[in-house]
Amino acid sequence: MEEIKRKENNIVEEFKLGNTKIKICDDYCYNCVSSEVKDILIQMARRALEHFMASSQK
Repeated sequence: MEEIKRKENNIVEEFKLGNTKIKICDDYCYNCVSSEVKDILIQMARRALEHFMASSQK
């Protein structure tokens, strides 16, 4: 079987939020199983929550 080479920063979705351009890449979770993806999403949610809580206390 031939190995498929993927470029880094493989953009799977791109959109604008106000004046900010958002690009979502799948490099980090491309070869993950669904349980690993769930763990990644939980970790991201925790980090985002920490950020939002810190921002709201300023």
